[in-house]
Amino acid sequence: IIQDDLCKRLLQNSQTKHLTILSLTLRIVYDLFNTVKKHLKVQLEVFFTSIHMRIGESESSSYEEKELVLESLVEFCNDEDLIVGLYRNYDCEVSSTNLFEDLCKFLCTSALPPERKSTDDAKKSSLDQLRVLSLEGVLSMLHSLARRFAKEAEGENAEAHVSVSTTPDETKVIEANRKIKQKLSLAAKRFNAQGRKAFTFIKSLGIISNEEPGEVVRFLRTTSGLDKKKVGELLGGSKDICVAIMKHYIHTFKFPFPKTTPYPHPNPNPDPPPPPDENEKVNQKKGEKRGEGGTETPGAKEVRGEVDKSIHFNTEGRWATGRVDRGLRAILETFHLTGEAQQIARILEEFSRAFFNHSPGPMIDADACYMLTYAVMMLHTDAHNPRVAKKMKKDRFISTLRGTNQGKDFPYEYLSDIYDEITGKEFKVLSLDLRSASGEARDVKEIDASWNRLIQSRSTGPFRVSLAPAHGREMFSMLWDQVEPTVMHYFDHPDLYTDLESLSKLSRQTRIQTRRNERRLVLNKIVFGLYAVSRLCAVYHLYKPFDRLLIQLSDRLQRHLDQALNAGVGVEQKARFGRSRRAQKLAHLLFDLLAKHGGSLALEAWNSVLSNILTLHKLGLLPPILLQFYDFKGQDSTPLPSVRDRARTEEMSEHLVDENAGGGGMFGFIASSISLIFAAGEEDEEGNLTEDSEADFSSDMESGGHRRQSKHKLAAVGSACVSTYGIPGLFKSTGAWAPGPLSHLLQAMTKAIGTPQTDDQKTVSSPHHLPVSREERIFLLERTSEIVIANEDRAFDDAKFAIFQPVTALLLRYVEAGAENPTFLTERALVCLLRITVDINGNSHFWNLLKVYTTLAARLKPSSLYAFAPRIVAAARAFLETHPGPVIAVHNLDPMLSILAMMRYHPKAARPSFQLVTEIQGKIYSSEAFKPCVKAICQFFPPDTTGTTWTLIPSKDIFETLLQMHNRIPKLTGCELSTKIPGGKPNQGKRGQLWLYLIGTLCSLCGHRREGVKELALSSLRKALLASWRCQDPYAWRRCFQELLIPMLAKLCEDTKNNPYNQENVRARARGEAKALQGSAQRDLRLKASTLMFQAFLKHLQVLASMPQFNVFWLQFLGSIERYMRLPPQGPSTTPPEEEKDRKVLSTHIVELFKNLVLVMSAGGVFKNASARAGQDLLALTWTVLASFRRDLRDQLQTLVAAAHPLPVASRSATQAGQG
Repeated sequence: IIQDDLCKRLLQNSQTKHLTILSLTLRIVYDLFNTVKKHLKVQLEVFFTSIHMRIGESESSSYEEKELVLESLVEFCNDEDLIVGLYRNYDCEVSSTNLFEDLCKFLCTSALPPERKSTDDAKKSSLDQLRVLSLEGVLSMLHSLARRFAKEAEGENAEAHVSVSTTPDETKVIEANRKIKQKLSLAAKRFNAQGRKAFTFIKSLGIISNEEPGEVVRFLRTTSGLDKKKVGELLGGSKDICVAIMKHYIHTFKFPFPKTTPYPHPNPNPDPPPPPDENEKVNQKKGEKRGEGGTETPGAKEVRGEVDKSIHFNTEGRWATGRVDRGLRAILETFHLTGEAQQIARILEEFSRAFFNHSPGPMIDADACYMLTYAVMMLHTDAHNPRVAKKMKKDRFISTLRGTNQGKDFPYEYLSDIYDEITGKEFKVLSLDLRSASGEARDVKEIDASWNRLIQSRSTGPFRVSLAPAHGREMFSMLWDQVEPTVMHYFDHPDLYTDLESLSKLSRQTRIQTRRNERRLVLNKIVFGLYAVSRLCAVYHLYKPFDRLLIQLSDRLQRHLDQALNAGVGVEQKARFGRSRRAQKLAHLLFDLLAKHGGSLALEAWNSVLSNILTLHKLGLLPPILLQFYDFKGQDSTPLPSVRDRARTEEMSEHLVDENAGGGGMFGFIASSISLIFAAGEEDEEGNLTEDSEADFSSDMESGGHRRQSKHKLAAVGSACVSTYGIPGLFKSTGAWAPGPLSHLLQAMTKAIGTPQTDDQKTVSSPHHLPVSREERIFLLERTSEIVIANEDRAFDDAKFAIFQPVTALLLRYVEAGAENPTFLTERALVCLLRITVDINGNSHFWNLLKVYTTLAARLKPSSLYAFAPRIVAAARAFLETHPGPVIAVHNLDPMLSILAMMRYHPKAARPSFQLVTEIQGKIYSSEAFKPCVKAICQFFPPDTTGTTWTLIPSKDIFETLLQMHNRIPKLTGCELSTKIPGGKPNQGKRGQLWLYLIGTLCSLCGHRREGVKELALSSLRKALLASWRCQDPYAWRRCFQELLIPMLAKLCEDTKNNPYNQENVRARARGEAKALQGSAQRDLRLKASTLMFQAFLKHLQVLASMPQFNVFWLQFLGSIERYMRLPPQGPSTTPPEEEKDRKVLSTHIVELFKNLVLVMSAGGVFKNASARAGQDLLALTWTVLASFRRDLRDQLQTLVAAAHPLPVASRSATQAGQG
């Protein structure tokens, strides 16, 4: 009863003009849906299309009727089961209407105003109730989708949604149906445009397997949306293929007809089709030769199978009675019979043949059937053609058919019934469109017939509300593409933002009502709808829709900000923003959406959003925390001097304080801002104004409102509003963002920052073509460094997402460009660059951070680094304090040490740099970092060239640091003793290498031109050579004597009397005493150096004697000191007496040292052991060498050795003597 009788009568009542009846009818339809929707799948489709959408789209419907229909639709749209059910049961069914899509189009079209000649006219149009209802319906659909799919995907109320999700098999069927329906729609559009030529494209879609008549006819009979005139043109064509298609088409009508026959016919024993004629056989053979039908498009079989299961076509049994007119009517209801008489005759002839074969009735042969069919068509044309004035009478119609039934007459009653039905009802192509089909019915019989036809043309089944969340993506995309322009149109509607001054002129009750109707009812619903859109975009990762939404909001906000910029200067600009409720609402919505979903969805929108932020910066509305600059501090925690003029800084700070505070102090500023925000209206979590806030706002308007507020208070309102948008947290929260949005944000910021500009080019262009000043570029540089720091865990991941390198390269370009003439922009770029290295705490990224200092050392000149010396040193100290672990094990600190060494001439950075280098050498335990540290420390010595003699670091401190490094050599990793490798070759260990390098450094400093450095160097060398820990590497000691100590003594013994750094020589020149240049200091250095060399030999004699080739080393050593022990030549000498005297003193000193060494070696058995290993007498070789230049010295030593040998305590006394 409900499915048929009740619904049929409701459809009839919907055609009434009585508003009460129509309202009750719509209410009953809604109640039926709430109660028994499961059993009313087809009926609900009929109701929506034949009642709601028909009345809403009809121009003849009254305003009140449309209002009732739209109110009913809004009620339906609030039901998420209905919205999902529309898509599930109709848009995903091949044989059903795209009801969800049609409803979206209808509501969006109804919501927009009619097209006007100009944009101003459209803006001036008032809010129409019908359009507001349509907009509310659209927004309700968005809310329904968000409630169903966003909550389900987010895990909210998961248990409540388990029963409404489809199974995997159902999901596959839905997806297949959608694809088939889309393909059928494309096929129908192509056929309507191209006719028979479209079948190649249709074949490529898989709708037909070939272009043979059978497949084409199946497509024509089962596909909805085809142009019936195009079908008639195809069937009436004169080509052989068209004739074959027409014959197959007509023979699909069988006798008697079942009520509903799917294609192919479900009868297991169908009547065999008539055999094809000769032309058909020829065409079939040609097709087989061409390969038509032999191979199918991939997926064509599956598509055809789904189409056969899903599509039904109506072939009502009207021929069962044998009436030719009814059979002809059944065929002509499926296409338009057009064309020339020959084409029409061809179709009628084939129809006659088919009809006679299945239902001959009173006809004797097929010719009689053809004659009767042709007469029926003539009668129809005569009866329904308005240009025929004189209509054919029944008697004349019957008389024209006498003797045409093979010489006999047709029964009179038979022809009379045909005449009555033909003249009473015209042949019409039946439309399966629910709107037109129900609208054509006028009386009860027509309504019943139309109802039965519509019900039979639709697939039956239960109304399902289950749908997997994945399908919500397509629903939302389909809806938002149409809703977006509608929503944005109303977002800009002037009636939604009634001017506050005009509101103040109205009465209290009128103001509250106006605000409720125009703002809360419409604007807040739009805002709430946009939140729903953002949630759905986040659930389905829809970047483009969310991007478009943000761009549109940003562009609208930018227009308001530009108006504020042009309103004046200072407080007037801020007051303009504080007065604009629309701008505040836009900004609040924009930044709230960015905070919630910008990190996962926003891409191209960052260009526009960044322009909004920069404009807020120009207006001075950004929170103070974004205007504060991070900077390093000195060792005593004092601020470092800045390039920016301090007086100018204080002046600007006072100016900003005056503007922001408005003369009321910090407490007054905060209190007034908070009070004005709450006075302007409270908002809930979605940004909607509450009822209480509306009343407060109205009270405020009565007392004068914003019109009476001072500019300073309005400016405070604007600043306080911006402070609630969370802009600072937007940049600091980027660590949780997806790579795509973060990359686009950095690209937008890089584009806005631009390349380093020269002094006369102080601005670049933002994405909105606004000038970007140096202050704003500094603001952007600060934000880029914050982004890198917030993403420290993935900033170096080159495989997925790397931002460290491009950001540091950008900052370095600014530092490098302004290094010669530093500006505040250059200084901030450097601080941002160094801040990244300090604030990133990951030890795994230590090397990447250290590369920053490598790049600075490589690309900046020392003079450029000198300008930023205090900050670089402070950053380096902070860097090492942040990464203490890696410093201990690091083996390549050259860049940082080089930079620190470059600061040795800076009056404020030299001492901190040296202290930091000292701390570094005290922390490292890596042997690879030893040499760079020694090299860096030595760079703090005064220069060894002519010029100034001043130094910032005392040499004594430097040598103490070097001795500390000497004592730490045994503690370094990898400093094992030397061993022998196969083949007898020595393998020098790390310890010997590092020790030898440090000794070499000290020896080289002994040749410094400054006497003070020489003396300290020799003293430090003595401490190093005679230290408590011993280098046990004999090969290192051999190189130490051969390559370092002996050459050092030779250099000291050279003619150094003209050394310009010798202070005694300088004073001697001043007194004119040129011959007294040989001072005691120079003589003492040579004597000390020679004494130190022999002391080191004696102290480490056992280590040296352990070498397998000690005999060779000894003879080489003897040859090296031979020059110092030779006697002066006989005869007159050209050497000055003073120099000759010094040479004798040095020779005598070395001879005595050598005697002591030989006696100790002889007493300790060194010569004996070495001779045994080498197979030759080393002592005898020593006497031979001595005899070659000092026979007297040989004789003395032989006597001393003979007298001292053999002493039982020789070895012990030798050691003691050597130490003495």
